[in-house]
Amino acid sequence: MQQEWLGEFLGCRISVVNSMAVGLEMLGSVPLPKFRTHAKLYLDGVCVDTNTALLTSRRSPLLRGRVEQDGHNHVVEAFLFDKGLGVGCRVLVDGLEISLSKR
Repeated sequence: MQQEWLGEFLGCRISVVNSMAVGLEMLGSVPLPKFRTHAKLYLDGVCVDTNTALLTSRRSPLLRGRVEQDGHNHVVEAFLFDKGLGVGCRVLVDGLEISLSKR
């Protein structure tokens, strides 16, 4: 399953893509589900950060990047978190949340 969120900041297209797969892992003779995630942050179509960790809390960014505008670097942070039966995403630029649309 793949999800994508899109946003924009000062003309820079921001995209967060999260892919998730469920496999099985053996614990002795007992098969247990194992979730694998692969999150990517794209700025203007260029992948600037990836992470394969499990989803984090709403307080810890999973992905980070920078947008340069007029000699100033703006910090982009993406938070991906468990949201019931799905995944939620927030993107902050310099600590301020931007509006996202889900593709």
